[in-house]
Amino acid sequence: MKDINEIKIKEALRNKGIEYEESTDEFIIGCPNGAHINAISIELTFHINKQTSAGQCFRCGIKYNFSEWSEKLGIKIKDEDEAEDKEEDKKEVRKKAEQLVEFVSKSGADLFHDQLKEPHVRLPEGAILKLNSKLFRRWLAHKAWKELGQTLSGETLKTSIRILEGKACFESPMFDLQVRVAKYDNALWYDLGKNRVAKITADGWEVTQNVPILFRHFNHQKPKVEPVGGGSIHELVEFLNIRNDDPKQFSGDLLLALVSLVAGFIPDFPHPILVLHGPQGAAKTTLSRMFKELIDPSAIKTLTMPTDIREFVQLVSHHWYVPFDNLSYLKGNFSDALCRAVTGDGFSKRELFSDDDDVIYEFQRLFSLNGINLAVERADLLDRCLIIGMERVSKFEEAALFWKRFHEAKPRILGAIFDLLVVAFREADKLPPTQTNRMADFVKWGRAITKALGYDPALFVEAYRDNDRKQHEEALEASPVALTILDFMANRDDWEGTPSELLSELLLRVEDLKIDTKAKSWPKDPRWLWKRIQEARTNLEANGIQVTRRREGNQRTITIKKVQNDVTDVIPASNMPSIAVDNDVTNDDSVVG
Repeated sequence: MKDINEIKIKEALRNKGIEYEESTDEFIIGCPNGAHINAISIELTFHINKQTSAGQCFRCGIKYNFSEWSEKLGIKIKDEDEAEDKEEDKKEVRKKAEQLVEFVSKSGADLFHDQLKEPHVRLPEGAILKLNSKLFRRWLAHKAWKELGQTLSGETLKTSIRILEGKACFESPMFDLQVRVAKYDNALWYDLGKNRVAKITADGWEVTQNVPILFRHFNHQKPKVEPVGGGSIHELVEFLNIRNDDPKQFSGDLLLALVSLVAGFIPDFPHPILVLHGPQGAAKTTLSRMFKELIDPSAIKTLTMPTDIREFVQLVSHHWYVPFDNLSYLKGNFSDALCRAVTGDGFSKRELFSDDDDVIYEFQRLFSLNGINLAVERADLLDRCLIIGMERVSKFEEAALFWKRFHEAKPRILGAIFDLLVVAFREADKLPPTQTNRMADFVKWGRAITKALGYDPALFVEAYRDNDRKQHEEALEASPVALTILDFMANRDDWEGTPSELLSELLLRVEDLKIDTKAKSWPKDPRWLWKRIQEARTNLEANGIQVTRRREGNQRTITIKKVQNDVTDVIPASNMPSIAVDNDVTNDDSVVG
């Protein structure tokens, strides 16, 4: 410490409220160790030399230099030279930060903010990065050393980035950023990585390096192979373990899977979730990995369902196609989150080190789920699914040979997908509309892609309606209340009564149907009965059972009628499965992946 004089010591003692005596050569205070204190006052035994600022207690003999006794007493004496040094440091930080900001401005980098007001930069090399990302900090430090000959302190980097963030948010344009695919300027743009994009229109497709600011980039993403035109989607079919008995025409399941893949390159509408189920060895994970390689290649081949919704949101926001692997059960809140992410919704979480700021996520994504059994049970999510059953592979191939063949074919398969998209763009608006209940945009593109494949669009509609029947069947099998109502209405055309009366009637049938009334899915009292019915009302109606409720004063009445429906024999009453629900599983909210 420099220039610690008696005036500063005296000022510090007064400011701290420390009692002292002063002579010509020294200050005398109580011992910093806190000793020699009696009931009346503190004995002043510690003598501080005005010349050296060191002190000694004449009672206990302890000796301290200035730093030691001032720290003991919690005294801070301002050092003018130190303050001047700090001011010089601040000036040096500002100077270097200004040089860095000027360098970035002249380097060819483009500052901008996205649709959520987050500051970004497009580097001269073409990469788009968040300004607060580790990769940008590394780039900036590297350029400072290489171009300016400077080594940067952490404070200089922080100051530079704060200035750049302000410029990006308030002085630069806004660009709507997407992951992997985007619509822009009447064209579909697909991010191939390494500053390359495929531009697809109704007139054709091309690979170009003239890339507009469209895409977010993440460390896990892999660049795509260069697509090759003139290939055929039939080359992909040879790798898929989906039953197809007629070599001249795709089966309904195979057609839905291929349409889902091709439509996965078109953004801005809700895509149904591809749900694969079947025994071990059915190549469910293999199919998921192939689709990931074709749509959204990544170092992460498939994903495991997180245990926390915040983790789910962050994970999903970093991918365009999200294949969740080996699911056996879906917790209710994850089912809801999947519905929102398919439809396109916003999520938020609290920003770290902030009391009030939220981090906003807004996205619409593609998903696939696979497992031995069908993990999806809730009707609202089933309504957004393509359900494909798979059988065990009859003849296995060494993994290395399989993937070698696939990667060799991948450029041709990708080119074939782009060829199909070109034709689908031309046909989509020419086809007459068709009546659908949900996912109307997917049906529109599904029909156009089916025509691009060389088939009648009606073949897709038939396959999609068959999938509707599967959805209703699975939803009803997952609802013990709905199954019991089907059994209750098997030999009657209508019924009317209170919720209590209906619950009593249903309870008479649960033993024969082997339904566990202790499970969460069974209503505990009449108030919960209607909520359980609501979850499967659409599915019951598709099976010819209409359930309504009315209220007159304090009286609630439930009416059940048999009606005509468009989807026939979803679950014939004679073939209803028993549903012995495992209470432990039903009440377990964990996600098994």
